[in-house]
Amino acid sequence: MSTLTIVLISIGGLLAMLVLSYGLYIVYMLRQADKPFPFDTGEPAPVLAEAIPLGDAAPGHALDIYGPGGEPDAPRPIVLFVPGDAPDALLRKSRGWGMWRSYAALCAERGWAAAVCSHRPSKSYKRCGDMLEDVRAALALLRMRAPALGLDPDRVVVWCFSGSTGPVLSGLLREPEPGVVGLMSFYGFLDLSGWPMKLPQDQVEAWSLPPLFRDAETLPVPVYLLHAEKDRKMMTKGFVATGQALKGKELPVTAVVGAGLRHGFEVMDPPERSRPAIEAGLDFAGRCLGG
Repeated sequence: MSTLTIVLISIGGLLAMLVLSYGLYIVYMLRQADKPFPFDTGEPAPVLAEAIPLGDAAPGHALDIYGPGGEPDAPRPIVLFVPGDAPDALLRKSRGWGMWRSYAALCAERGWAAAVCSHRPSKSYKRCGDMLEDVRAALALLRMRAPALGLDPDRVVVWCFSGSTGPVLSGLLREPEPGVVGLMSFYGFLDLSGWPMKLPQDQVEAWSLPPLFRDAETLPVPVYLLHAEKDRKMMTKGFVATGQALKGKELPVTAVVGAGLRHGFEVMDPPERSRPAIEAGLDFAGRCLGG
């Protein structure tokens, strides 16, 4: 066996280990998301509709809708929560995790409805379009169900987490959906060039935020990006690249660093650190929703 062959095998093995370790890390983090927030969110938000199928293209994936109790005086705005990327078996269960019920309760305290959609995985960012298509399907279902549930489909904030951020936010910024008035991300994977297994450049450009911000003269809606200071290097690299792309621009993007926070800080960090970041995100959503 030649030296070159040995080197190539070693590099391939190292890359495989990096991808495996990242996958295991994501599985661990998403399982932690089954826990509610470590602070009292008050009364649970009532379930308005549950397990609404996204359609034949996404078997096993669905939408849940929560809202404040009682009859609304006016149609209620909506926050659509989009879980991160993971294997399909985990994502099918993701909409029922305790983390989303806690977020729904906080939204209900502010008089908003909350929705959570599971979605198909990106399969190592080779099928980003599937993830985006499922979010668009969830938005269409919200619009269709809105009259019966007392919701306002023209005041929707889409709030992504972790690995769903780059594909979903870039897609909704390039081709906006009716009624979406704001886009948000917590500890998002913003730049696919940081993925351990190299992706084609055209795919990186299509599904990452830095190239989009670099070329944009304007954006259809405001954007909020929170980076967890103690996140993994690939997340930090994407946030730094995003900041560089925004330099000299006057785009409606709020990019902040959560000091001392980890990936999944809502359930991983103590309330005195996590709650202010969550409340700041909710405040931004409120400004987009108009109250």
